[in-house]
Amino acid sequence: MKYKDYLSQAMLELSKFDDTIFVGQGIGYKIGGTFISQTLTQVPTNKTLEFVVDEKLQMQFTLGLAIAGQMPISIFVRENFLLLGLADLVNTLDKMKHISEEEFCPKIIIRVAAGPISPIFPGVQHALSKIECIQPLLENTEFIDLKEKNKIVDEYLRCYTRKDGKISLLREMGHLYDS
Repeated sequence: MKYKDYLSQAMLELSKFDDTIFVGQGIGYKIGGTFISQTLTQVPTNKTLEFVVDEKLQMQFTLGLAIAGQMPISIFVRENFLLLGLADLVNTLDKMKHISEEEFCPKIIIRVAAGPISPIFPGVQHALSKIECIQPLLENTEFIDLKEKNKIVDEYLRCYTRKDGKISLLREMGHLYDS
């Protein structure tokens, strides 16, 4: 199986839980769309929520879903798009455990992809890794680099079932999708 097949399998498994909902831009397209959207083709349409191009609002909406008892899988197609929702991730989602005096620990999965750099170089704004710069700002978010395709399904399921109150930020490797 290819890297993207493991991602598709993980998303299908997550979609089987009653409380999961997939939120993001370009995720509702079964044909075309982004390379991430192609990993959602087996996810039932009623489990996806196509979102407007507003990453800050998407991050806030993700928190709202978690507060309402849902398990959002919030999808940011590239790392540079995640940067636009960074203030809410760093200052609110990640600190909610402290803000609420441990009354509320949001269960959230954030998917982000390091964009592929071939066959066509997309430009430095899409190709450079930014997550390493974010990590020191996050106290209650676990960063997971998905470099090994055979661990993808287990990592996503572990993030869904985690009991430690941490948010999960998983970075996929766009250049590995076809490997």
